[in-house]
Formats: sequence, C-alpha cells, structure tokens
Amino acid sequence: FSFTVKNIGLGNAGRSHTTIYLSSSFSYSGAISIATVSCRALAVNEQSEDIKCAVILPYSLAAGNKYLLLKVDALNEVPESNEINDFYSPGTIAISSSGTIAQNLPYPIIFIHGFVSSNTTWDVMKANLQNNYGFSFGGNMNFCLNQDNNKATSNAATDYRDWTNTAALSAGDFYTVNFDTDPSGNSITNSTVSESLESNQAGVVKQGLAIRDAIKHVLQVTGKSKVILCGHSMGGLASREYLQRSAIWQADGQHHVAKLVTLGTPHGGSNLTGAGLGVIGGLDEYSEAVRDLRTSYLWSGEPGVYLFGGLEKYNVMQFYPFFDYVNVDVNCNGVDADNSLITGINQKALPADIAYTCGIGNASGTGDYVVSISSANLNNYRQVNADTFMVDASHTSLTSQSAVNMKTLDETKDAATAYTIIPDIYFSAFFTEQSTTAPTSTDHDYYKFNMPQAGNIRTELFNIPVQNLSLKIYDAGNVLKYSNTISGNGSADILSGYLPAGNYILDLAGLPEPGSDATPYAFRLGFLQLVATSLLDFNAMPSVGRIAMISWKTANETGIYNYELQHSDDGLLWNTINIAYGTNNNSYNSYEFSDTKPKAENYYRLKINEAGGSFHYSPIRKVSFKDQMPEFTLAPNPADQFTIVKLTAPINNRLISIVNMQGREILQQLFTGDNVKINLRNLPTGTYAVKLISGQNVDVKKLVVVSK
Repeated sequence: FSFTVKNIGLGNAGRSHTTIYLSSSFSYSGAISIATVSCRALAVNEQSEDIKCAVILPYSLAAGNKYLLLKVDALNEVPESNEINDFYSPGTIAISSSGTIAQNLPYPIIFIHGFVSSNTTWDVMKANLQNNYGFSFGGNMNFCLNQDNNKATSNAATDYRDWTNTAALSAGDFYTVNFDTDPSGNSITNSTVSESLESNQAGVVKQGLAIRDAIKHVLQVTGKSKVILCGHSMGGLASREYLQRSAIWQADGQHHVAKLVTLGTPHGGSNLTGAGLGVIGGLDEYSEAVRDLRTSYLWSGEPGVYLFGGLEKYNVMQFYPFFDYVNVDVNCNGVDADNSLITGINQKALPADIAYTCGIGNASGTGDYVVSISSANLNNYRQVNADTFMVDASHTSLTSQSAVNMKTLDETKDAATAYTIIPDIYFSAFFTEQSTTAPTSTDHDYYKFNMPQAGNIRTELFNIPVQNLSLKIYDAGNVLKYSNTISGNGSADILSGYLPAGNYILDLAGLPEPGSDATPYAFRLGFLQLVATSLLDFNAMPSVGRIAMISWKTANETGIYNYELQHSDDGLLWNTINIAYGTNNNSYNSYEFSDTKPKAENYYRLKINEAGGSFHYSPIRKVSFKDQMPEFTLAPNPADQFTIVKLTAPINNRLISIVNMQGREILQQLFTGDNVKINLRNLPTGTYAVKLISGQNVDVKKLVVVSK
C-alpha cells in the first residue's frame, strides 16, 4: 500500500514518522503495529511523495477484515495544534489466513540450544519473531547424541542419530535444533529420563555432526545457499565444532554458513561447576558436556582439553580424586583414554568468510553467573573481529532477550561477507544499533548479486524507518559504480546508470534511530537490460472528484517518438486522449495524466510509437466509476448539537453509519439526496468515524463531538 503526508498547518514541519496499524475496528486499542515509516520535513501546504510500503504480516494477526490505521507524527517529533490527525482506511483489507509460510530473509536462521536444555528454550524468541516481525518458523530438527544409551562410551558412529522428520519441515525464515531426544526420536520432557540418557549433555564433537545435518536439511527445504547459526551456551561451541572441522562440511566441501551468533557461549570455558553450573536443573557434573566445557580441571590443574588441547587421559582430565568423568573420549572415536593428542578448538582457525557476533550476559557485573564476560567474547580466543553486545541478563535468560538478539542477528556489515540476494524477490532487513566494537554507528547492510547482462539495476525500497539512507553499488573490484541518498522519504525507486554484466555489492546504510530495529524495511532488486525501451509499469486508478489517474514509468528509452494514451469505454473502440513525447535517455522516466471526464467504465492503454514507424501496445488497465459514491463533507466539525452530511452529487438509498473509537456502531440511517442533518445531542463528547456506505464502497470522515 502507499500513503502521503501533507502539512496543513501554518508553519513548517520538521521530519516525522508515521506508524501503521491493522485493526478490526477504528480503534487503536488492540490494533497491531506493522511498520513505522519515515517522512521528510514538509513546508506549509506541502505534501510528501507517495510513501510505498511492503510489510510482512505478523502471525499474531488473526484472519478477517482489517482496517488500515495510520498515526501521523506517531513519535511526536512535530509540535501540532491538533495532535489527533489519524487516518482510517475507507474499507477493510481481507486477511485470508494468518498462518501462511513465506521466506522473508536472505538466509534462514538455525537456533541451537545449550547443554541441559532443549529447543523450547527459544520459545520466547520464536514467538517474538513470528508475532512482531512476521518471520516464519520452518520446523524443529531432532538429534539423539547417545543413541546406544551407554554413557561410558563416546563413539560418534553409534552414539549419533539424526531423527529429523524432514517431511515436517517447511521453507521458512528460522528453525530450531533439539539435542534432548531419546533413542526412539522423541523429545524428552521427563528430567529424570533426560539426566539418565544425557543426549543434551553429550560431547561437542557429536553436536557438530548434528549441526552439519541441520544445515543440510535447511538448505534442501529452503533452496538457499547459506544459513545463519545462532547458538546459546554450548550451542555456540557446537556451531564452532562444525565450522572448524572442514572434514564434516557439506557434500560439496563448503560450510554454507553466512554468520555465526553466539549467546553466552563459553569460548574460554567455564569452571563454575558445583554450586555454579549445578543450579541448571538435571546437570551431571561428570558428563561429557561438562568435561568439554572446562577451562581447566580442578585436581590436575591442566587446561580444558577440548578447548585448549591436550591428551585423552584420566589423570589429565581429573576433576576430583576417585570421581572421573563418564569418559574422556573427547574426539568421540570410540576408544576411551587412548592418549590421543587433541588439538583444542581454540587452537584451530575459524573460516574468514563468515560474519561473527557475540551476545554477552552481564547480570553479575562480571558475567551471566555461568560464563564470564571474557570467556563469552570470541575475540579473546580467535582473531575474527566479532561484534559484541552486552546485556544485563543471566545465562539462562539470554535466549529470551529478543531486543539484543535482533541486534546480533543483523545483516552483515562487511562487504567481504555480503549476503547473496536474488532479483525480483522481496527481502526484509533492519537498521539496528551497532555494537561498541563497530567502526561506525551507521548500520551498513551488504548484499551481493550477479548481473547477467549489461543494463541498469533497479532498487525498490519500502517502509524506510530512518531519515537518511544511502545506497551504493560496488563492482567485484570494490570500485564504486553508483551512489544515491534518500533523505526522509519513506520509500524510493532508484535506477542506476549503465553497468556491464558481472558481480556487484549493494550497500544499504542508515543511521539507526530509536525503534528502527523494531520495524523492518523491505527491498527488491531488479535488472533492466539495456536494449529497447523498458516499460516498467503502467497504472490507472480512480481518484477523488471522479478523476482517473494514469501513470507509467520507463527506462532506457531508445528511438521512442511518443506515447499515445488511448481510452475506450468498451475495450473495443479506442481514442487517443493524450500524447507524451519520449525523452530518449538511459534514465528512469515517469509520465502522468489525469482524465477529468471519464465514463462509468473506462479502459486505458498506451500505443508506444517508435521513430522508425513501428509501434506496440502496453497492457490494458480498467477504471470503474459505476458504483463510486460522490465525495461528502461534514459541517460543522467539530460539532455539538448536529452536523450536516453534504454530498457533491445526489444519491439514492445510501447508508450513514457513525462508529465510536471502540468500533461500536452508535447510529445508522438511510437517506436519499445530496445532504442530511445528523442529530448529535445524545452522543458523548469524543471522536467518531462517519461512514457513507454503498455495497462494497465505503467513504469515511472523522467527526469530533464537543461538549453541549
């Protein structure tokens, strides 16, 4: 949809934002906010350009007929004499279903839980992604990591089993992994059984195998080229195990990961066992997981073997005398205590073609009560230039910190790790607050694409939440080829200059504002081959005052003589009603015409005449005024005793309805003619919607009733 904002005041207005809601009534109570969009500063009597929106519907929105509600200057950035300047759509939008699965992100996200946990740890984050952002859940994947039900052995060949029901997976935006799975493939809910089996307390090497297969499943069901991994606690180490063991990458030898996010992950280990880690229900102090998570061992004093390397020996990995771990088979080769020399995960390189981010809990002032600030920072152990975000949260609550987690999941800020995008598809993205380690407070979202033929790149941007957005296009050699800036406009349709075929980087950058990370923008990329004239679109639609508005856009005009706008009232016989001459350039051109004398039924088309004498036609567009009602006004307004509904033309047997702000109908009456007097004596002081209804056509005006 699209809208405009007009300054009808007596002074210049600064920049502002408009918030858009969907509601089953004219009331904001219970309405769902779907976007907050930027609007530039407006002089007296100035009107903004069309602000176009492409908004993902949240899953909390029930099916049914909804009104579109717009609250102008929603953030109170402009002083106004009348703050009640809201708009309600004249008719409803039919939401046919609230559960349709769709892909809105360049890459799907896989959420991985920590030890002594399950996929349900992400329930709060899952609900937030669905209900606030409209992101689709593609399903859960189950893995048993102790399939033989024998803790004394750790043989990946017999312990690991993928129980994922791939038929239940859909092409969505995010997925979860569950290690808390029994040898029959069922999720474990009984903590006693879970502690006995210890599938979710297994060695990290086996967890890495599960991440491998989870990625394989998601790539197959989504058709995407990469995924984003988001691991909480030990789930971050499981992701690293996959990434740092190239032998278990996908069948083509590639890891297919675009970004790794770790939340409270003990990259440097954690020694808070006993009274520390023991507060997490069901934890076995002698499990494989605790063995692998140790920074060092209490009795031997040796560094943690899984993290920092060492020998697979009991006297090396000794916690207490006479109390050994269930096994010390760190590499999970099935041979316990074979004296193998283990290369620690912090001794191995991480892939350089991945973006990295750490979410760090700081509820205690030194960490999240389980993992210290230092240990949770990947940069202290691997040189990967990871972004870091600190949050006042305990270890187990990190998965519920949706606000900071959205910042960690933001699009990559580095051209070297740019996300691949496909032309002609809508994508959703965010301008979020940057980490303290970022080089600038401006959020850069980088994308890469291939241009198969020479021509122009068309970038459509919708519901932009920030005041200033820059667009830059670089070639494969990092040479800037095109640049543009959008200042305050909530949307833009930008056509680059001529570019040869090849690989390119798109940089969309904006300075985050309060709340901008809670309302995504959308964009779509398209290519225009530089050959004959490209007719981008041709539109005709009814406007107020019984006027038909016709518009069309072109690019790469070559050899065009003129455009004949033709009209027909039956779709058979055509007459030329306007001629527009071609500009014949490689720019992006817009044409408009207002038909002020349309018929009841109208058909429009373009005859595109070329300089050499040949021509071709555009698609046909229809505009109907057959059932359109005349415009109406309310006077007086505000009113106390009465108001008069005055129409621009007489009507027969049309319905007037007055609805309060709670959506309840207060008054209803039929009338014929061009005016009717409405008695307001029994209406309480307040704001109402006056609706003129004829079949499916509804026109709405706001009425303010003042004290009698």
